[in-house]
Amino acid sequence: MNEFTRRGLIFGMATAAAYGLLVGVERVCLSAFADSADPQDDPGPVKIVKFADDGERLGIYTLAKVRKSKSEWKKRLTPLEYE
Repeated sequence: MNEFTRRGLIFGMATAAAYGLLVGVERVCLSAFADSADPQDDPGPVKIVKFADDGERLGIYTLAKVRKSKSEWKKRLTPLEYE
């Protein structure tokens, strides 16, 4: 009877670990596909600080946010830059 209890504990823990792994893989897959949706955050302008080539600060500028789809970014950037 004692052997059955140990075996049940081992199989129970293995089952729980496998379920945890499955849930983790599912979350990773879902987050990978979630990037295709466009985020609906603040569409307002952003402030940037512009610097000269020698590192001197030129000032703060307000610009519109750049909004592009994944396919537009892939066309514009190299594969390494996109990743």
